[in-house]
Amino acid sequence: MILWTEDRLTQLRDLWARGFTATQISLRMENVTRNAVIGALYRHGVGGRVQKKRRPTHKDTVRRIVAKALAPTIPVRSTVQPPTTPVPFVDLGPGECRFPLWGSEPSTRLSPACGCPTLLGEPYCAEHWKVTHVR
Repeated sequence: MILWTEDRLTQLRDLWARGFTATQISLRMENVTRNAVIGALYRHGVGGRVQKKRRPTHKDTVRRIVAKALAPTIPVRSTVQPPTTPVPFVDLGPGECRFPLWGSEPSTRLSPACGCPTLLGEPYCAEHWKVTHVR
């Protein structure tokens, strides 16, 4: 266990204020580990350093633009009308919403499904896509 005398704490604060890292301080002080330095800094209320906010580089900007361009855009209709009569699951055709509409009954091939037109490349209509893709 390290005894933190007032002299050692003064030296610790001075080195920290001059910008030395915890590893560098531990190497300069005798019989002190990096973790002991970090613990002493924390326990004795020596404030952390203010990190400069890094300016985005060209690479960061390109990544952001590419990610935004590749993000899937889901065309969503403004109003979705549920079907007047649910469609049995086995009778669903391509492009019809497969969202199940049963309550507590177990699902079967004859269980009712939504049947509204689906979003492009999705198994659900816009309303049910929103329900199943909560972020």
